[in-house]
Amino acid sequence: MGSSHRVRVQWDCDGLNLLVSIRDDGQGTLTVHDESLRPIAERVTALDGILSVDATPGWGSSVDVTLPLNPRSDTRPLADGASLTAREYDVLRLVTAGERNQAIALQLGISANTVKFHVSNLLRKLGARTRAELTALALSR
Repeated sequence: MGSSHRVRVQWDCDGLNLLVSIRDDGQGTLTVHDESLRPIAERVTALDGILSVDATPGWGSSVDVTLPLNPRSDTRPLADGASLTAREYDVLRLVTAGERNQAIALQLGISANTVKFHVSNLLRKLGARTRAELTALALSR
């Protein structure tokens, strides 16, 4: 998180999720797309969790992670052998219906950033370069 002098890590549980909050007093320039967060974001996404970042320039950054205590373990193979999680199927269904990330997030009760990670995983798993190509591939299967 940059040139921080103090970092606060807090753990909690709401009964359904493990909640992790990390705050620093750094430069406040961290974003959810920061390359240093990519490994964390990928793992959080794989567990159907939520990663959010809030930063205030000059005041520091806050990274919040919500991980379900009982993550979905079911995966369903597509015709070509690619396996998708149930959440990826939910996102794919809405992408093929033409929904935008914010609308998908509202319908599924997740953040728009989490939708972006799921779409990114779908593009990679299905070998598509664009949402249109992703939709065409999904509809052809």
